[in-house]
Amino acid sequence: MIGRRQFLAGAGALALAAARPSAVPAEEDGEASLATRARRKGLSFGTSVSTAELRLPALRAAVAREADLIVAQNELKWWNTEARRGQPTYGAADAIMNAPEFEALTRRGHTAVWYRSIPDWAKAEFSAGRGEAATLKRVRDIVAHYRGRIVEWDVVNEAVWPADGRPDGLRDTPLAAAGGLDLMADCFRAAHEADPDARLYYNDYAVEYASPGEDEHRAAILTFLEAMKRRNVPIHGFGVQGHLTVGNRFRERVFARFLADLAALDLKIRITEMDVSDQRLPADFALRDGKVADHARQFLDVAFDQPAVVGLVTWGLADPSPWLDAERARPDRLPQRALPLDRDFARKPLWTAIARSLDGAAKRG
Repeated sequence: MIGRRQFLAGAGALALAAARPSAVPAEEDGEASLATRARRKGLSFGTSVSTAELRLPALRAAVAREADLIVAQNELKWWNTEARRGQPTYGAADAIMNAPEFEALTRRGHTAVWYRSIPDWAKAEFSAGRGEAATLKRVRDIVAHYRGRIVEWDVVNEAVWPADGRPDGLRDTPLAAAGGLDLMADCFRAAHEADPDARLYYNDYAVEYASPGEDEHRAAILTFLEAMKRRNVPIHGFGVQGHLTVGNRFRERVFARFLADLAALDLKIRITEMDVSDQRLPADFALRDGKVADHARQFLDVAFDQPAVVGLVTWGLADPSPWLDAERARPDRLPQRALPLDRDFARKPLWTAIARSLDGAAKRG
């Protein structure tokens, strides 16, 4: 059932969508980068970078050319920065953050707390009843290490999953068992204490499409965020991961209503991990690229219609996408074409779709 809050927020979002200005065709604007197009509208465009990608000079150059924000893909996760208790290792993340080509780019942090990146020694701490203290120390340590350098953090990642059946709607993990909503709130407070100037986000997936499961997930996320707000938790934004799949049921009204509900909580919104899976499409490159671009454009046009949306991050800039090819492989085992640039760092139709959606976005104040 749609409550009054959801109905009114959704109506506002749809009215804004109706007033959306026409996009300027990307080809009429020469070689302007995605970051340039985003900045013109008061937005930002960023991408994730991995250690393996950092070894590719052409990739580094493409990132510096197209983006104004970077995020390390896995190098800041707990198991990578503290595989051994009390022995932090930031070398891999620092190599990305300090790459000369990226000097002018804004840094984003992903992620302080994620149930899938708990190192083995910390799992033992949870088993011994000391998981809450270990988690809060982790948050303070990682955020303090990058104080003043990383300006925006995914503090908590993927903590809500109502299908697990917990009364509080949290995913049934050691983190939830250790402290529930209290621990989630304390993670944000610890991050704020470690860097009072950093913008703090809750980040999650499975919010983009119309399905009973995602409807339930969106509602649970809103309930979680409302609980954080009632506790005066320093949470400034929500990250829509944006792992899209061509063929999934996207409904503009449903997604627009969710974004409006987030904005009504006085939260900024960033698309934080966008890629577009072509897993279900035939092998033909041209067909795949066209369908991927069309799907992304539909999604992004709705996103950028919401004034609370501050920007877009793609989960990688150039094909291939190792995580998609590993976890959501095509039946024919061909590499997916999920990212804005191809293997030779040439712009694809997905790049053009992003450019046109940015060009058509209303300018932020």
